[in-house]
Amino acid sequence: INLTPPAKVPAASDIRRSSLTLSWYGPTYDGGSAVQSYNLEIWDSVEKQWKHLVSCNSTSYNVQNLLPERQYKFRVRAENIYGVGEPSAESEPVTVGLVDDDENQEEAEAEEDDEDSEREPDYRDVTIRTDTKVKELYDVEERLGT
Repeated sequence: INLTPPAKVPAASDIRRSSLTLSWYGPTYDGGSAVQSYNLEIWDSVEKQWKHLVSCNSTSYNVQNLLPERQYKFRVRAENIYGVGEPSAESEPVTVGLVDDDENQEEAEAEEDDEDSEREPDYRDVTIRTDTKVKELYDVEERLGT
């Protein structure tokens, strides 16, 4: 019986010439013991086999020294005192080296500027009801901390 369920699928961000950042969520159930570490595995389009990349304690990792023009996929295994869990689902394939670091940074900043200028506040009329008390709308079952 495997008591260590898989972590959630990793997602790549901050993709650079030879690096990227992976982030993922831990498993929804830890098998009764806290997750001690995550084992990150890598697959590339040339070698076409899964390999252990690193063991880390957080739910993100900056992957360095990736080769351009290759597709990479990643998956994660959660580990606790009961052992190593099944692998997560594979990440979407990602390719590094398509954009220079400087260009990538400029694009990200341009997108942020566009989002700020296009966003207009969502104004609404609000009517305050004085005929009803908020606590009349809820059933208080228990009070904590009293």
